[in-house]
Amino acid sequence: MALAWAGGVDAQADSMRAFSRYQGQPIEAITPVWGAPVSESRNQNGPVCTFAGNTDSTTVPTSSTKGFISNTQASTKTTSSTPITIHCRVQLFTDTNKRVIGFKGDDANGACSSMFQQLSHQ
Repeated sequence: MALAWAGGVDAQADSMRAFSRYQGQPIEAITPVWGAPVSESRNQNGPVCTFAGNTDSTTVPTSSTKGFISNTQASTKTTSSTPITIHCRVQLFTDTNKRVIGFKGDDANGACSSMFQQLSHQ
């Protein structure tokens, strides 16, 4: 089973390292860390468990306004930090004995990095 990960090269390497220690382990080895899967389906090899996670981040939008005050051009620029939560889903593929054989996820903007950090520290 190939491992698939959408994200930067560093994120892929970190995720693969964290995940590698769970390959061949029963799915129950991950549930104490990530909790119960949010869904479970089946493919030809066995169950596919989907786990959800998120990470908090900050975005800094900028707003610019231009105009005139008494025939004089004026402009203003406003920036502010806005907290955001980025969501992530990781699918763990298992064999018929529910032993982990692969994973697939989307680490856009580092959303899953906290999930894989949790695996690294177990």
